[in-house]
Amino acid sequence: MGTRLQDWSTKDVAEWLRKVGLSQHIEVLCNRNRIDGPGLQFMSKRRLRRIFPKTFSRNGELTTLWNHIEQLRCASKNDPLDENTSDECEESAPDETTKHPKLPMNQQKPEEKLPMSKTAPHEPANLSSAAQNEGRTDTNLYIIKYPSKHVSEIADVYVTQFYSFDKIYFRNVEDESIYVQEIKPLLQDMLRSNRQFMNYRDMREGIACAVFHCSKWYRGTIIKKIAETVKLLLIDVGESVFVPVGDVAKRVAWLPKHVSLALPPMAYLCSYRPNDWLQPSGMTMYAVHLLASRKWTATFVDCGVPAKITMLVDKDSGREFADFFISISEADGNMLNAY
Repeated sequence: MGTRLQDWSTKDVAEWLRKVGLSQHIEVLCNRNRIDGPGLQFMSKRRLRRIFPKTFSRNGELTTLWNHIEQLRCASKNDPLDENTSDECEESAPDETTKHPKLPMNQQKPEEKLPMSKTAPHEPANLSSAAQNEGRTDTNLYIIKYPSKHVSEIADVYVTQFYSFDKIYFRNVEDESIYVQEIKPLLQDMLRSNRQFMNYRDMREGIACAVFHCSKWYRGTIIKKIAETVKLLLIDVGESVFVPVGDVAKRVAWLPKHVSLALPPMAYLCSYRPNDWLQPSGMTMYAVHLLASRKWTATFVDCGVPAKITMLVDKDSGREFADFFISISEADGNMLNAY
């Protein structure tokens, strides 16, 4: 266990809970909610009451836990990496408590609800109102604009894996530079200010996803994160749904960037751009020439990044990618080592 609270993992938090003598039930709930050191750093009383049942408040364990968390913050307050705490935790800082002595918990509830009414973000009700939010960078509002239902442009892509026709993986050309230069620093800033922020793909261009709701997949987009719940908008029906964080991996499928909101299996036009750095070693020169000289309609089986291609069809002739190799002469057979 390190000395800095920001470096603590969930295991370190569990070890600390055992040392301070709290019950095993608290440890189990902390592990279930994946509370790490930064999670304790930005913990508020409001969220603490959401995580733990009322029984912990009645027997005093919740108050004891909160007192221990405050002591932990005081011990690490001189750490420069732990200076930026959330607004909800500022009331527990030592300099603030000297100016404003704490009131009993039953008198603090109205004060905790007041900021929520002032800072609650505008929630778009439909597509037209959502378009008005384009360019907005509010950390509580992740919906910026909607991609079109149908593909209107051809995406430039790299091949990232080429073991056989059944294992061709494409990745968008712009993903690497955009992620490194723009998205990654933005995510890091948000993670420092809000440890509960999930690693969504690209907030500036909207988050295209498929949402499993009522035994059916819908096209959707992320609206915002509320406590332990993610709010999504089902675009086709205009209905908002709430998915618990623990169920996101099962009920939300992320679509590749710059792709239509068709559900898997999905197809869109693409063109291959050769690149030595991203070109697999097993890919032959013939395959490079073949991919780069044509426009293709790629069909994907999943929503992963890179995305797995199950079918690649020439846009003009309608021939499948694999069919081109059947007509190759035996003299060129050595080019088929990718297979």
